[in-house]
Amino acid sequence: MPETTILDIVALCRNADQMALKVYATLGRACDDKELSKFWNRMCKEESEHVLFWRRSEEICVGLEATDLFRDPDKVAEELRGSLAKCDGMRGLNKEGLDVPDAFTLSYRLEFYLLHPAFAMLFEMLRQATGQTCPADTYEAHIDAFVEMLAKHGGTPQLELLGETLRRLWIDNKRLVVESTHDHLTGILNRRGFFAISVQLANLAQRTNSMMAIMMIDLDHFKAINDRFGHQAGDNVLRGVAKRLSETFRDSDLVARYGGEEFIIMFASIGENAVESLAEELRRTIEETPPEGIPLTISAGITYGVPGKDVRAGLQHLIQEADEALYRAKEAGRNRVVKHER
Repeated sequence: MPETTILDIVALCRNADQMALKVYATLGRACDDKELSKFWNRMCKEESEHVLFWRRSEEICVGLEATDLFRDPDKVAEELRGSLAKCDGMRGLNKEGLDVPDAFTLSYRLEFYLLHPAFAMLFEMLRQATGQTCPADTYEAHIDAFVEMLAKHGGTPQLELLGETLRRLWIDNKRLVVESTHDHLTGILNRRGFFAISVQLANLAQRTNSMMAIMMIDLDHFKAINDRFGHQAGDNVLRGVAKRLSETFRDSDLVARYGGEEFIIMFASIGENAVESLAEELRRTIEETPPEGIPLTISAGITYGVPGKDVRAGLQHLIQEADEALYRAKEAGRNRVVKHER
C-alpha cells in the first residue's frame, strides 16, 4: 500500500467539509424558522470557505510527505476515513423531515468528526505554507455560534452539554498542537515545529526552483546575563528577542527557537542578498534598544540556496552552512552578521 501523503490527508479533510456543507445546505433550505435558517446558511457558507481552503492547499501539497507532521500518517488517514464513513451514513437520514433537536444532534455529530486533531495540525502548517487566511482563525467563532444556537434551540440540557464538549475539544486540539510545535517559554516554534514545517516549505522551494535562506542567531554572552541578572531576567530577554524576531520578519518566514539562546529563521522564497540588510538592522536595533534594558548583542550567520532533489539533505546542508557562518561571526568578535561564502 502506498505511503500516506499530506495530499491524501488534505483530500480527506476536504471531503469531510464538503459533506458538512451539503448537510447544512439541506437544513437551511428545509427550515421554516428564519433565525435557524439564517444560522444553517451561515454554517454552510463557513464550510464552503473551508472547502475552498483545502482546494487551494491541495495544489501545494503534491508530493509532500506526511511523516514530518504526523507520527503515524496511515493511522490518521484511517481515522479520517472512518469519520467520513460515519458522516456518509447520515446521507440516508431525511434531513428535511428532522425536528430541531434531531437537526442539532445530526450537526453535532458532523462538527465532532470535523474536530479530528489532523485538522488543527494541518491548519498550522498550511498557514505558513500558503499565506492564506486559515480556518483556524475563525473556527472558534464557528464553534461558539453553534454552541449558542444549540443552547437556544436544542431543547434539552444534554444537547447543551454536548455543545460545550465541542468547544473543549477544539481548545484541547489547538493546545496539543501548540505544545508539540511551539516553545513554551517564548511562544514561537520550537525545533520540532520548525522542522515539521520547514521541510514542507523546502519541498515547495525545490519544486518552484525558488531561492530560500536560513539565518542562525545566537545571543552573545548569554550565560553572563543569567549569572549577573538571574535566570528570570534571562528568560525575559529570550521572550523579548523572540517577540522582536516575530515583529521584524514576514508572517511567511519561519521563526523558531533552535535551542538555548539560539534562534533560526527560514525565508522560504527570497532574493539572494536580501536577508543581510534585515539581519544587520535587527542586530543594530537589539544593541541600541535591548529587551528588558539589559545590554545585549547578537551574532548571525546567513546562507542562501535552492534545495536539490534530496530536499531533507539540502535543508540540513543549508542549516549547517548558516551555523558555520554563525561560528565565524562569533570567532570574529561577535556582534556581527556573516554570510556563508561558497
